[in-house]
Amino acid sequence: MNQKPLENLSLDHLCKVVRPNDKVALSRHCMVAKLGTEYPSSVAEMPCRVDAVTFWCCLKGKARLSCNMHEYAIERGSFVVIPPNSIVELHREEELPEGYVMMIDPRYMQDVGINFKKIIAVMISGNVRHGAWQLDEVELDRMQKALELAFVTVANEAQTPFRDDVVQAMIKLLLYQSCELLTAHHGIEEAPIVPTTRAEEYFRRFVKTLNEHFMERQPVTFYADQLCISSRYLTTIVRRVSGYSVSEWMNRYVMAEAKQLLKYSEMSIQEIAYALNFPNQSFFGKYFKQHAGVSPSAYRQL
Repeated sequence: MNQKPLENLSLDHLCKVVRPNDKVALSRHCMVAKLGTEYPSSVAEMPCRVDAVTFWCCLKGKARLSCNMHEYAIERGSFVVIPPNSIVELHREEELPEGYVMMIDPRYMQDVGINFKKIIAVMISGNVRHGAWQLDEVELDRMQKALELAFVTVANEAQTPFRDDVVQAMIKLLLYQSCELLTAHHGIEEAPIVPTTRAEEYFRRFVKTLNEHFMERQPVTFYADQLCISSRYLTTIVRRVSGYSVSEWMNRYVMAEAKQLLKYSEMSIQEIAYALNFPNQSFFGKYFKQHAGVSPSAYRQL
């Protein structure tokens, strides 16, 4: 059996090659598209590894969606949140479904003060990672209006001093509203999550432990010991389930907290360094610049 080639669908690449039009709105860190029947089949039927956080709301039509080897039936009211680095393939039936697709750079979520840890807690829950679900008509109407507003907001090319702030606020609204709907719709905070595989159960336990201890900057062996597994096995399953390494997850949490404190607290850089268990301000500064591309003081001024 011939296997279809796997393409990498990068948001950075799309922003460079796709021109904004009446169906596609672009900013530096996100894309909002109106999906419709006129799109060519190659777009729908090519398996891709998508590097962005992706929201898809179906308003009309039917299709089958494959996401990380799970397949779902899509119809009006279907709402999907696809974590970054997922393998996605859309199989249309008679015609490509109509609706909205929004892709957001996960790194940008940290830069605009979004509660990264709260979003991730919803994104990695079993109900979200492995399922497309139906919104009722009230929820669908609410999400459709949010996505329409997102499209208009991102499509507005007027270069004013507030453009970036408006786009940031729109992205925050959509992310939080999506997670609020998912949490209310599935009772994620109240209902126990049944793991699909043992690896996913270990991954969820790892993220939960990381959320509790990331400010201590513990080594990988600490988290492996907490889960009663070897460091090698932990590294393997985290990469397999999420697409990121253990160290990348640790860095994401530390950087998210560092950026939050730099932007929204009155703590000095030295105080932030000590709060995050860096030996000194200099070491923290080198670490931050390595991962953010700018120094802590420069980031604070952005």
